[in-house]
Amino acid sequence: MVHICNIKLTFNSEPHYINYMMMYNFDIVPDMKIGKSYFIGTNILSDKDTIPSIKLDSINGVKYKHLIRKELKKKWKLKTRDVRIKHISNINNNHNYLVFVLNLNKTLLNIDNRINTTATYAWRSYYDIFSPNNKNELNKSIIYEKLSNIDNKATINITNGKIPIVDVFKTFSKIV
Repeated sequence: MVHICNIKLTFNSEPHYINYMMMYNFDIVPDMKIGKSYFIGTNILSDKDTIPSIKLDSINGVKYKHLIRKELKKKWKLKTRDVRIKHISNINNNHNYLVFVLNLNKTLLNIDNRINTTATYAWRSYYDIFSPNNKNELNKSIIYEKLSNIDNKATINITNGKIPIVDVFKTFSKIV
């Protein structure tokens, strides 16, 4: 006897978004007063209070990283060799990607920090202190892996949601 199950799949008709989080980190500089503690700074580009996004009407056949590269080239004049892109997560209709900027160009260098400006686009800075157990832990990958494991409540606003900063650090540790 064969059982046939008819399943009707319904897809959400709401638009999908590709949220791309452009980031770069500061040089890791020892703080001589604290001893073996290091000041870690991360800048993330924000569009007012959220990160930049691309609105999609359909997700059929979409190549997310290709669309992000196209947007980076058009809007920010970035070359493919100057960035690394990695998927962070999907939250509802949001497809979240990290764009690590290897070389800042003039366009990005001219963007101010959020504290100093009311412009639409600005760099938002996140700071952490890291104390390595040995010299081998002065690798960016290891530092951000360890920072992703601490209890940090900071979040980054995306279209219709938030991403914990620890998820960003975890993803960053994989592409450095």
